[in-house]
Amino acid sequence: MSVLLLSSLVFAAWEPDVRLTNDPGISWTSYTSARCLAAGTGGTLHAVWFDDRDGNYEIYTKHSSDGGATWGVDTRLTNEPADQYHPAVAAADTMVHVVWWDERNGLNSEIYYKRSTDGGATWGEDTRLTDDAAKSHYPSIAVAHDTVHVVWWDERTGWDIWYKRSTDAGATWSEDVPLTATPGLSMWPSVAASEGSVHVVWFDDRDGNQEIYYKRSTDGGATWGEDTRLTTADFYSEYPVVAASGQFVYAAWSDNRDGNYEAYIKRSTDGGATWEADVRMTNADRGSTAMSLAANGSRVHLFWADNREWYWPEIFHRCSDDNGLTWNTEERLTFDDQLSDRPTGCAWDSTVAVLWEDGRGGVWDIWFKRDTMDLTGLAQAGSVAPASCRVEPNPVAGGFATLRCAGATAASFYVTIHDAAGRVVSSSRVSDGRLDLRDLAGGVYFLDVTSGSRTAVVRLVVQR
Repeated sequence: MSVLLLSSLVFAAWEPDVRLTNDPGISWTSYTSARCLAAGTGGTLHAVWFDDRDGNYEIYTKHSSDGGATWGVDTRLTNEPADQYHPAVAAADTMVHVVWWDERNGLNSEIYYKRSTDGGATWGEDTRLTDDAAKSHYPSIAVAHDTVHVVWWDERTGWDIWYKRSTDAGATWSEDVPLTATPGLSMWPSVAASEGSVHVVWFDDRDGNQEIYYKRSTDGGATWGEDTRLTTADFYSEYPVVAASGQFVYAAWSDNRDGNYEAYIKRSTDGGATWEADVRMTNADRGSTAMSLAANGSRVHLFWADNREWYWPEIFHRCSDDNGLTWNTEERLTFDDQLSDRPTGCAWDSTVAVLWEDGRGGVWDIWFKRDTMDLTGLAQAGSVAPASCRVEPNPVAGGFATLRCAGATAASFYVTIHDAAGRVVSSSRVSDGRLDLRDLAGGVYFLDVTSGSRTAVVRLVVQR
């Protein structure tokens, strides 16, 4: 559950994890600069990944017509003897656009594109977007109305960022445009589009350190401004992502200025013309990596992979409800004690969802979960589906109470307590179901209880 401590208080419950692939092959999401989850008309969701179930890596997709409540079958988008890697997806209305890195032309990898004009029901032919003697790889895609923007990392003039666009929803494409031309390495681009502007971030070592750079177009990709250096930490800043909503632009990345990799974010409130200071989003004794951003209206979501709880990383989340000015307390979304990595977030209407790769089934598969931010039922005593939990006694007058959840072992409880204003009071793992409430003043509290892949919200009354 996410509790937004901001301009409007919203209680939201994350639903159970959903396994989207279940085959003997390996299914992977892309590096998080490329989004693998996109929402179209009416919350129709489109997931993409690369998968070797057929002997070599191919691009797969599946879609949900009800916002992630149910999912259709896997659809294979490519059918080549060579490998295809790292897809990215964007959607607008009933148009769905997918790009990927493709080796059908030999080891000289190229960028390919495919689209659906009917919300993912059928797909057109593969379109080769690059045709050069050097390698082109790791594409990222964004769409605004009928204009599709693609960026990638290209080796034809060194290691630089290149761009091309389509202004007719993918029917035809412009020439390739170099966005960088430096003696250093420019890699891992991420692109976002909003209100006629296009925003690109990437990793760059032109200054002797690994830093994050930014570039924008204010005319839909026709022309581009100057490079802007976003970080000056003199350490390693890497794997940036970008999101935009109106004139608000957000960039997030991993940074080891504090001794280990932490999540950082910064924002622009004027469409990328100026940028505010870096904000550190995590503070753990182990690394926080693989950032993903999703922006929808005034709400911004940050996802990342974090191994503070275990040797293997798990998926964590933070949310802002006021355009990134303030943020709620971080929350852990996965509890499988296996490697959960490379999340990709998506937000629409009042729903946020995340897709990631996960090793809990003994093989890499694609998993999904969503949060519908449903306001109903939370003012009532007792628990809220999907898990049945209760506190005894409730109300409680003493210093301790017992948490009981049907079908779950006490050792797996992870409890976050919020007061009636939505502020986090405490967050900890409960090993025996015994809740220490001695520090709570009298009043109403909400407990966010996670056990395995199930979550519940419990209303607690404390009497003093």
